[in-house]
Parts: sequence; structure tokens; C-alpha cells
Amino acid sequence: MVLEMSRDRFDHGCSAAGEPQRPAMIPKQAYTIKEQPLGSSRHIRIAGIGAGASGLNMIRTLRMNLTDFELVVYEKNANVGGTWFENRYPGCRCDIPSHNYQFSWKPKHDWSNFFAPAEEIGDYLHQVCDDEGMRGIVKTSHQVVSARWNEKDGIWDLTVRNSETGEEFGDHANFLLDGTGILK
Repeated sequence: MVLEMSRDRFDHGCSAAGEPQRPAMIPKQAYTIKEQPLGSSRHIRIAGIGAGASGLNMIRTLRMNLTDFELVVYEKNANVGGTWFENRYPGCRCDIPSHNYQFSWKPKHDWSNFFAPAEEIGDYLHQVCDDEGMRGIVKTSHQVVSARWNEKDGIWDLTVRNSETGEEFGDHANFLLDGTGILK
């Protein structure tokens, strides 16, 4: 059983002279009893920014560790892959051995080169997204243009732009996660 009190729970009166008094410690409202066990989960909404390697790994991690949640990931590009979608200059490739640049939970055993080219890494990330059923969560061509913490409601208020239509719309989340990675 969980007991809750409102935020404005104590009467902080003033004396006849108008000087503040010590809190009277008299509840303005009675306790509300929630009929659920202590430690029960509550439904949360999570918004992620970026669907490169960091964002995709975040999706999988949340799926494996949370139960009662909604998740949306906004990706500014037309497809997942992050830096490996954006960078396609001649000779662009990974600067560490390819087998180190993969998810331990989704190994790729047939890299074409010790230092894989960008297109192959991008294809790997697309395949991971497809194999793991992540496409329904990732909103491609959508950029978060504003994120403001709403103290009163305890949520993030987001403004998101659909880059295909130019339309902007609002969204909200209890948690805002940055999956934009380090290779922006």
C-alpha cells in the first residue's frame, strides 16, 4: 500500500502581526491510499533522439529491462545508421577492426574487410533494426527541434519537425534519452 500527500500539504500561516509562523504541520488534505503494492511500476513514455548504433542499442536495452512503457525514437535522417548513413565520402570506413564495431548481441561474422566500409556498416545497422523489429519505434525524417523540461507536470515537452512535410508538432516524455552518439 502506498500513501501519498499533495505537494501543498502543510498550512504555513502568519501571526496576527504578519510574521511567518513555523509550519503548523496540519495536513490540508488527507492521505490518499493507492491500492497497489509498494514498488509497483507505472506507465512511462520515453523519447529517444537518434537511431544510429547508440539509439538502436538503447531500444534493445529498454525492451529487455522495462515492462510498462511507450518508446519513440526520433531520427533526423531518412534511415537509421547515424554517422554510417550520413558519411559516404570515398574511402569512408571504420578505423577499428570491424568485429569490434558490432553489437555483442548481434554479431556479424562475414565482414568483407578488417576495416569495413561505411556502406557495409550502415547495412549492418539497417539489418539489426529490421531483424529486431525496431522500425515501428523509429520515426525517420523527424528532428527534435526543442526539448524543455516542464517542472509543473514533471515531463519533457518536445517540438518535433517532420523534415518531409515541414510540419511541427508537440510530444512529451517522462524521460528523454540522447542516442545521438559521439560521431555526429
